[in-house]
Amino acid sequence: MADANKTDPEVKKNDTSIKNTPDSTTKSTDAKANTTMASSSTKTSTPIAPTPVVKMTIPQEVKYPIGDLIENSKALTGHSKEAAVGALFGYKEKELTKADFKKVIDDFLKRKVK
Repeated sequence: MADANKTDPEVKKNDTSIKNTPDSTTKSTDAKANTTMASSSTKTSTPIAPTPVVKMTIPQEVKYPIGDLIENSKALTGHSKEAAVGALFGYKEKELTKADFKKVIDDFLKRKVK
């Protein structure tokens, strides 16, 4: 049994019946590479396919109706509904993101009184 694992001295190094030799694998790969090179060099022009461009999407914030933002202004910004109504008086947009809503109220409250 232990003799089965040893290499047989009668097997020659260049025997083609051995499948897992690095020499035979290298030769087949080289042959493919040479064939590919020869066939591609005979063509006059080969169109190169454009590489796909991966676009990274930035998640956009959800816009909420101004009425909903005013109703929840205490929870969203820590300021009263009245402050939200005053900040949005004359505001043209009908929907805002939470961040924009908070910025509008903070800017309104930081204005100097004339």
